Amino acid sequence: MTFVIYNIHSKHVVSEHNTERGARIAFASCMKKSGFKAIAKCWTHDGETAWSKASDGTFLYPDFAILNRYFWSERHNPLVKVKNLMTGEEVEIRKDEVGSCLDPSMERYWTK
Repeated sequence: MTFVIYNIHSKHVVSEHNTERGARIAFASCMKKSGFKAIAKCWTHDGETAWSKASDGTFLYPDFAILNRYFWSERHNPLVKVKNLMTGEEVEIRKDEVGSCLDPSMERYWTK
């Protein structure tokens, strides 16, 4: 199972890890380098993240979270319909595949 670390605001995947432990280690390392002191880890609707209490009493949240690749795809990378270039039929692909070599509506998909 693959886990991703992604930006909560842009939904862009920063890194992928084969294990949840690997993702947590990378997440903790990034937070430590940025001077973020995690007091507690919590689950939000966007995945696992952490929070820290600032000196003025406000709570700080990082811009990144960890989520299972499947759930990230279901929530933040929906299926979209594109028209197959050769057959004219509509097919569904993930949003991040539109315009890439995985998109059957592009000539690049059909050339070798």
